[in-house]
Amino acid sequence: MAKKYNILVVDDTIKNLQLLCCLLQENTDYLVNVARNGVEALDIVQKINFDVILLDINMPVMDGYETCQKLKTDAAYSHIPIIFLTAQSDQKSIFKAFEYGAVDYLVKPFNGQELTMRVKTQLELKAHRDNLELLVEERTSKLAKALEDLKKSSKIKDEFLATMSHEMRTPMNGIMGLSSLLAAEDLSVEQSSYVHNIQKSLSQLQFIVDNLFEYTFLESSEASVTEQETVVVDFINEVAEATKAASKEKGLDFILFMADNLPNSVAVDSWKLTKALSQLLDNALKFTNEGFIQFSVDITGAGDGQNLVFEVSDSGIGISESDFEKIFDKFTQVDSSATRNYEGVGIGLALSQKLVKVLGGKIDIQSELGIGSTFKIQVPFKPSKSTEVVPEKAVHVVRSSKIMIVEDNKTNQLLTKRIDKKMGHEAILAENGLVALQLLKSNKPDLILMDCMMPQMDGYEATRLIRAGSDLNDLPIIALTANTLEDDKEKCLAAGMDDYMPKPLNVTQLKIVFSKFLG
Repeated sequence: MAKKYNILVVDDTIKNLQLLCCLLQENTDYLVNVARNGVEALDIVQKINFDVILLDINMPVMDGYETCQKLKTDAAYSHIPIIFLTAQSDQKSIFKAFEYGAVDYLVKPFNGQELTMRVKTQLELKAHRDNLELLVEERTSKLAKALEDLKKSSKIKDEFLATMSHEMRTPMNGIMGLSSLLAAEDLSVEQSSYVHNIQKSLSQLQFIVDNLFEYTFLESSEASVTEQETVVVDFINEVAEATKAASKEKGLDFILFMADNLPNSVAVDSWKLTKALSQLLDNALKFTNEGFIQFSVDITGAGDGQNLVFEVSDSGIGISESDFEKIFDKFTQVDSSATRNYEGVGIGLALSQKLVKVLGGKIDIQSELGIGSTFKIQVPFKPSKSTEVVPEKAVHVVRSSKIMIVEDNKTNQLLTKRIDKKMGHEAILAENGLVALQLLKSNKPDLILMDCMMPQMDGYEATRLIRAGSDLNDLPIIALTANTLEDDKEKCLAAGMDDYMPKPLNVTQLKIVFSKFLG
């Protein structure tokens, strides 16, 4: 069935209306309506959806210009094509008509065939516009749905990563912690060797798991930079500590150089920067069998254009220039053969490069086969707002305290309780947040170690409820959790926790936390 088009003819002369109706109604697809002036026209357009309007200029009550202006300034009718049909043929009148929004202008007396052709042209153009708008609307709807699906997919992926990270770290925490307790027992040389190798293998596994989840999370989410006040010397020493110890064990010289002009403290995303530098130091340690590893820190630029410059140099196996780009590809190693000498999943340098880019910096490499390599990182930083000199860390004597362990995993309960006991503390166990709230009614611990993901009530909700009680606002609550993605720490702090420790549990870190909150 052919589409019917509604046409409105506005003219104050009866003969003109009759003539126009006769011409237009020759086309059976046209449904013609008439109005004697602008007021009538505005009234009828509210009742009928018109496809085109033929409009005279000189009319009583309201002329064509005012009528056109009112229609074009109303969003409900601005889309209707208006053709002026008038006896005024001067250029000023024509320009004025187009200025008010007309699409065409025809002078009386007119040619009937020309009139019908112009009406037909406008109807066809309007049909094309309407169809285009429909296509755009459909396309926009599809894109909106695709974006929503993408967001859902990204959310599912993030939730999967968080769940997998948690589920893998929870048993790792038990194994690593219990092996540490076992290592402290009176073992034979052979047994000590077994435990040492268990711990070494678990450390390698943890390193791989950390890198895989961190890289995948950075790829699947929009990474943000969280700057915080960072004491430069302390930061550098903490980053270098693990490599320094491992270099000594491997028989390598470890050289740490810090320029004299380094600022006392800076505002920088220390979490991402630590990860990026640790990958380079681990890479140097892995591929250097004799000689040295050097970690240098300097500063360039001035004012707001300052950069921290880190260099990690080694006397290792080196890399050929043709492989420079390849080494930053994920899951790629220069030697990918089955007989390669160095194990690994090939993600460390890719992760380091991605982190440096997020920080707004750049990473460069200089290397020569058989001589060694130098990786250089430059990252911008903001000068610290604090002018105070940060005092050296004091050593606190930790008093014997009552520690509440909120943890649903039985192995991790046992592990944390044993470690606390060895440190001289009394442990109170709660298998979830709900039980912890009940126990707090009759027990007043000195500190709470709070897991995050637990049945019935998780650690976030439990912490918020504890903080809601005015008498427990000062009770230290430390997250001890297998949720270790970048934003998990912020989520814990936002819930009201005082500090954050990732699993697997690090005994040294636990001692530092106890010293901080119980000293």
